[in-house]
Amino acid sequence: MLHCGVPNPPAPPIDPTPHNCRDVTQLERYRERVKESRGWILERRGSSMGSMAGDGVFIRGEVPMGSVVSLYSGLVYRNSDEFLKSYVAENGSAYLMARYDGMIVDGIYGAGDREESRDIEQFALGEIVNHPNKGELPNVYTAQFRYPEHLERGLALYIPTRYCHDKPQTWLPSLVNTNTMPGIAMVAARDIGDGEELLLNYRLNPAGELPEWYHQVDKEEDARRWS
Repeated sequence: MLHCGVPNPPAPPIDPTPHNCRDVTQLERYRERVKESRGWILERRGSSMGSMAGDGVFIRGEVPMGSVVSLYSGLVYRNSDEFLKSYVAENGSAYLMARYDGMIVDGIYGAGDREESRDIEQFALGEIVNHPNKGELPNVYTAQFRYPEHLERGLALYIPTRYCHDKPQTWLPSLVNTNTMPGIAMVAARDIGDGEELLLNYRLNPAGELPEWYHQVDKEEDARRWS
């Protein structure tokens, strides 16, 4: 498991071979294996932040502070020029996340239509993590990274991001060149207990028009982000 700063107790490795879970029983068995291995699983259901928030991501189990709870799925634009050429503004994606290297990830595509998407969701639902309501505090923050240049095929299939305009591969060698694919991780800011919803400070640009539901969690943090 990816991890930032706080050691986790050792856990048996997860079988990297996708299971392509197609029925509820098989999917639940797979989820239980994941829970036994790392101590928690992700659950997608209606958000506790209100009906306007749509679905949210909840924890079943216990997450130690510093653990990578989830990855962010989506389509990667290499720079703002590629984004502006490809992005259809009328679609109004609310799942855009910018990296400090200029790349943009559009989470509206999620894990896409890949066969492994239901398996990937156990590790990557970051794109639907909600902003906290007023009076609530975030319990995760984002960390940017790049995947190793070469990964075994079974692990590479779990990378939840893909570059814009990349042609899908119908055949993969035993080692896959990921072109150091950029990633975004959601890291636990504190211990997260069973049944809690993951919440992330969106840090929207205070100079822009902000949606009615949004409130600033930390004005100084937002100012630093957009300075």
